Amino acid sequence: MLITGEVAACEAAIERAKDEVGDRGMFLDSTVIARPDAQMCRKIV
Repeated sequence: MLITGEVAACEAAIERAKDEVGDRGMFLDSTVIARPDAQMCRKIV
């Protein structure tokens, strides 16, 4: 999943996802990359 927007909003969305699926063990990991390079974005998507 790729979430874009302000860093604080992305972090809040990740925390919400952890809360929602954490009990079922469905959340693996997350990384917030502030201002990623356009080339990196193309490789992710």
